[in-house]
Amino acid sequence: KLNGVHKKTGGKIIRKRDNKKLIKEIQQVIKSENKIDNIFFFDDDFFIRTEKELGEFSKEYKKKVGIPFFIFVNPNSTTNKKIDLCYKAGLVKAEYGLQTTSDSVLKKYNRLPGSKRLIEIINYVNKKKYKMAVAFDIITNSPFETDKDILKNINFILNLKGDFILYVHNLHL
Repeated sequence: KLNGVHKKTGGKIIRKRDNKKLIKEIQQVIKSENKIDNIFFFDDDFFIRTEKELGEFSKEYKKKVGIPFFIFVNPNSTTNKKIDLCYKAGLVKAEYGLQTTSDSVLKKYNRLPGSKRLIEIINYVNKKKYKMAVAFDIITNSPFETDKDILKNINFILNLKGDFILYVHNLHL
């Protein structure tokens, strides 16, 4: 509903749930289901929350839910403190929609560059020896990318150090 309103008014679409309501709903689902091993938050960017909000969420989530969880996030909203807070609460996988390393193509996707920050994130998670997966998406078969852009993406991936998961998707217009 809100996305429809925002589209009509030209407003920015941001999906973010209230911590207390979110945890209460998760608790209700856990009570009604036989066994839940993981929670996957399908927010556009879970780290759009402030460090204060994530601190409150993490404390309550660990105390009241305590189940490992996955999130979708953006490299540019990620801070080391946000990773730390969520990891302590049970974060086991953070997935980043990188799409490409080409600044010109990212402009067409209405995205900010994030590849440098993603390198820092992978290095940080590996340095801390966190047992969590860092995953990211790359889009292929884009009519907007040149051969040079494609090679830049490949070299970026080949030069990453440490553990990560790569998801490759074809562009569908």
